[in-house]
Amino acid sequence: MMVGGDDWQVKSRHRYPVRALAGDLFRTSIGLILTAGPLLLVDLVDVLKVILFLLLIVFLIFGFRTMIRQATTVMLCDKGIRTAGRFASEKSISWRNMQILKLRYFSTRRDREAGWMQLQLGGGGEKLSLDSAIDGFDQIVAETTENAGINGLNLETTTLENLKAMGLAPAEKDYGDAHLR
Repeated sequence: MMVGGDDWQVKSRHRYPVRALAGDLFRTSIGLILTAGPLLLVDLVDVLKVILFLLLIVFLIFGFRTMIRQATTVMLCDKGIRTAGRFASEKSISWRNMQILKLRYFSTRRDREAGWMQLQLGGGGEKLSLDSAIDGFDQIVAETTENAGINGLNLETTTLENLKAMGLAPAEKDYGDAHLR
């Protein structure tokens, strides 16, 4: 199937499942109840009204961003990666123009046993960030890494270490010491 009226063939489609975003949706709901409730139901001092209103705005933004993630489809194509969604602008990064590939790990515990990964891609004036909650994250990382190697893209040491932890370490011939930053 072609995407966007051009000759990019879609190889696979990926989305954030609702179950992966359930925690964010729950936190948004609780935040809205705890901020909007008192604003609407209780006579408060002006300072508290301002604080609660600002917190309400933060929770609305967080909730909207979560909705955007859930409604976005990521497509791995033969010529690059694309996103499309109801609320988000379409983005395309061709493999040929990819200039940035970063893979970060964020730990939620001191022993670094729990956490999530974030893939950042950039090129051709576009930037894209995906986290490991998306279905097929390993496939997306593998495909982008393979194309980064073909392009001779320089990868940071942290990215190489995280790729190794995922079992996706690129061959030394693709990323010798000259490609480390």
